[in-house]
Amino acid sequence: MRDIITSDSPNPLQLDKQPSLANQDSHSIVVAEPVQLPASTQTDANALATTHQGMPTPRKVSIGENEPLKLAVVGHTNTGKTSLLRTLLRDVYFGEVKNAPATTRHVEKALLSDSQTGENLVALYDTPGLEDATGLLDWLEENTASRRDGVDRLQQFLASPLAQDEYSQEAKVIRQMLASDMAIYVVDAREPVLGKYKDELTVLSWAAIPVMPVFNFTHDKGSQIAEWQQMLARRNLHVSTRFDSVAFEFDDEMKLWQNLATMLIQPQIVQQLIARRQDDWEQLYDEANIIIAHFLLNVASFVETIHQDDDPLPTLTKMQEKVRQAERAMQDQLLNLYKFYLCTRQKNKKV
Repeated sequence: MRDIITSDSPNPLQLDKQPSLANQDSHSIVVAEPVQLPASTQTDANALATTHQGMPTPRKVSIGENEPLKLAVVGHTNTGKTSLLRTLLRDVYFGEVKNAPATTRHVEKALLSDSQTGENLVALYDTPGLEDATGLLDWLEENTASRRDGVDRLQQFLASPLAQDEYSQEAKVIRQMLASDMAIYVVDAREPVLGKYKDELTVLSWAAIPVMPVFNFTHDKGSQIAEWQQMLARRNLHVSTRFDSVAFEFDDEMKLWQNLATMLIQPQIVQQLIARRQDDWEQLYDEANIIIAHFLLNVASFVETIHQDDDPLPTLTKMQEKVRQAERAMQDQLLNLYKFYLCTRQKNKKV
């Protein structure tokens, strides 16, 4: 005969259901659409440029009251832009990620909101990867007047047939840049500094919005951040940050938002997001400690009794397996709590 003796907990080695915070979404996703601006905000060049739908290409305006910060995420193809956004959003389902170039083919928007008030704070725009900025820059230098400012030259490109054909991916990025308040330029820190990246930064700088480089894959031993920083400084890009979408560190995310805030005339929106994310993170930490403590108490109180003459080894083996199952359940709860979903882990195991 075998009896199981437990602590006061009614379900030994069974963890409580996932805390409520893990079920609260702080962002939503929609497909980005061009925004029609009032006529007073459009330049003559704006009137010339059209999207593939025949609508005027929007120009960015100042952040209005009760409007989220419009943040474009740009960079060369396959640098981890979508993966970075998934980490910021705590959403493994956002966008499509493949180990192949040109995975993202259209602009996709996601909203970061205040988890307590529901107010939309930041609109993130995932853009297609830049594929041939060098060819585009050659065209711009040959077909646009150097005396015109960068925005006018970009608008001339958007009005040309090339924007619908050969450079359609670059055109999507530029349209979003012109409609945004600022941008982050995602850099694969493992890549050497090449001419094509310099050309991308030149073209992007013509959009006349603040651009902050963000280094991805920084934990790789082959990262070349020093070389990148030297090149960026020569282009007056002195504010950058590190944010590894694979080896996530919460402090790195805070530095990303803090550095972005320094580049804004009105940083209140980003400061509100920083404060709320810090509060949410502390709450997650407290809830994670409760999950771990519950597991430890259940394990410490788990007892099985056997007859004096019985071999204890089979019972010990069975108890060890139950403890391992409880440990796995605890790990899954922690992953879910921090928005790394169990179903994705299981799906990846099958691939």
